[in-house]
Order: sequence, then structure tokens, then C-alpha cells
Amino acid sequence: MLLNGPRLLKSVLLSALFILCVSLILAWKFNLNSGMSFLLGGGISIIPALLFGKIFFQTTGARAAKKVLNAFYIAEAIKLLLMGILFVLTFQWQGLQAAFLFLGFIFAQLVNILIMLQSS
Repeated sequence: MLLNGPRLLKSVLLSALFILCVSLILAWKFNLNSGMSFLLGGGISIIPALLFGKIFFQTTGARAAKKVLNAFYIAEAIKLLLMGILFVLTFQWQGLQAAFLFLGFIFAQLVNILIMLQSS
């Protein structure tokens, strides 16, 4: 399975659509805070993944193998740092429901993985 930009983008966008739909259902069934917490958790997963793709897929080619590897490490480090920052900022919100936040984050990660596995 080769990782490419369009496949990653498709995976992230489908994950975002799934998170948005589930967030709306949670807001309707429970309350607005649960839906927003789920949406924020998904966003914490999706936004850094988009940034990772933008950084990593700028460099391609077999002759640029070292640059590709360096781009991967830089993109992954920035992605993890951004996730941490977004978690810290999100926990400043008083209406946060942590269980829904983490469920949103985990579901976004799982949807990304399942879409990538299915398309291979």
C-alpha cells in the first residue's frame, strides 16, 4: 500500500464528515456541549492530519529519499505538537465533556485507519 496525497486527503475528509454527522446527532440527543466536545475531539485529530499531509507530500521522488524521510519526521513532530497544543487549549473550555472529546478523537483516528485499510 502506497501512501499518497489524494488518498490521505480522502481519508481525512471522510473522517471529518463522519465526525460532523455524529456531533450533530449527539447535540440533538444529549446537549450542545456533548456534540461540541465530540466535534472538538475529532478536530484535534483531523486538523494536524491535514497539516501533516501538506508538509509531507511537498517532497516526492526516489532521488529525494533523504528529503522525504526528513519531511516525514518533521511533519509527524509538528502533527504531535499541534495535537498537544489543541488538547491543552480545548481543556480550557468550561463546558467541555471529556468523555465525548476523547470519543471524538478516537473515532476520527479509527475512521482514518479504516478508510486507509479499505482503499489498499
